[in-house]
Amino acid sequence: MSVLMLFNYADSLMYAEIRESTGMCDTELMGCLQSLVSVDGSAGILSLKRCDETGFSENDILSINEKFNGGPDLSLKHDFENGKLSGAVDEAASHNIDTAIGRL
Repeated sequence: MSVLMLFNYADSLMYAEIRESTGMCDTELMGCLQSLVSVDGSAGILSLKRCDETGFSENDILSINEKFNGGPDLSLKHDFENGKLSGAVDEAASHNIDTAIGRL
């Protein structure tokens, strides 16, 4: 969260500036940045202009990804939305009630 807050004051930041401002160690900062940067063609919150192809380097420049849209559009339909689940629950409850009455 502290990394993203830095971008309220700057359009782009170098890796070294982010590390200095947050006070995070390299290992922790790299893990945080890897989750924010676009990976495998997916649109991440941050975009990275690499100076080095392996890991993050002092001169890598990170900026807000203007094309980020908040994640994939998932339109999942649950069974209960279709009424299937509520019908199954009602039927199971009916059997339990009938069994309880039979025991009395």
